[in-house]
This record gives sequence, C-alpha cells and structure tokens, in this order.
Amino acid sequence: MVRAAVSFPHPLAAPLLTGWSLVRYGRFADTFETAVLRERLHAERPELAAIDLNQMYTQLPDGTLIIGDSHATSAAPAPFQPETAFAAFLAEAEALFDAPPPRVIERWQGVYAKGPQEFLIDRGDDGVLVLAATTGIGMTTGLGLAEENLAAAFGWAAAMEGTS
Repeated sequence: MVRAAVSFPHPLAAPLLTGWSLVRYGRFADTFETAVLRERLHAERPELAAIDLNQMYTQLPDGTLIIGDSHATSAAPAPFQPETAFAAFLAEAEALFDAPPPRVIERWQGVYAKGPQEFLIDRGDDGVLVLAATTGIGMTTGLGLAEENLAAAFGWAAAMEGTS
C-alpha cells in the first residue's frame, strides 16, 4: 500500500472500492455476477490479477490518498515487494481519476497469517477470546469482528442494538 499526495478537483467523500475489491472480498466474491466480473478482469488485465490487486482508495483528512493493495501468499514471505505492484497502484490511480500521477509519500507492506476461513474465532485458556482475520481483510472488517464478538462474549447484544 502507499500513501500519496494527490491533486483532485473534488476530494473523495468516502472510501472507493473497485471491481477488484468485489472479486477479493468473500461476501461479494461468491456471487454469480462477481464470477463474471472476475473472469473479465483477469482476461483484460492479467498483470493486475497476477499481483492479486485490490484497487481501493481512501482520502485522509489531510488530503493524502491511501492506495492499495496487492497480495502475495508464501510460507516464508520475502521482506521486499516488487516495484511492479507499486507502479500498478499509481498507474491505475492516475487513469481512474484522470489526474496527475500521485506522488508517493510512504509505502508499507503488511504480513499476516492466512487460514482456511476468513476469521479465527476461538476461546482460549481461561476464557481468553481469540479473534483474527486470516485472509487479509482485517483492516476492513476488524472493528466489526471485534464489536460483534465482544458484545456476544460480555452480553452486550441488547445494549448494542440501535447503536449502528
């Protein structure tokens, strides 16, 4: 992922996910329509499919833009990512927004455990509640995962109703 300086005539009012996000996230990815979209995206842009692109954008209050991300699966991940992923982020942002190329301020790489299910939910020893997103969707689902499971664990369900 990168954080970049951008010059947009109008700031983004909300995070923007694209078709690549739809084919990435399980709640969307399991539909017939998304399967058709995945086939089209992979046929038209195999180089983006190869880096498991998730083309999404969030504009921060200071005007900078979070752009990302891509995914690589490995039992022993390398400490470096190929520059092609970052170049793809910037080229896609430039094309989508019809704006000057974003100027990268920061880059980062996340490394996380991957499991057969989207979430690990377990009661450990002494009643410890163990929660983890295990498919790379933690940033977009983590707060909801925590809220839902802590409410259930502490009997807050009735108190939580009407807060969302």
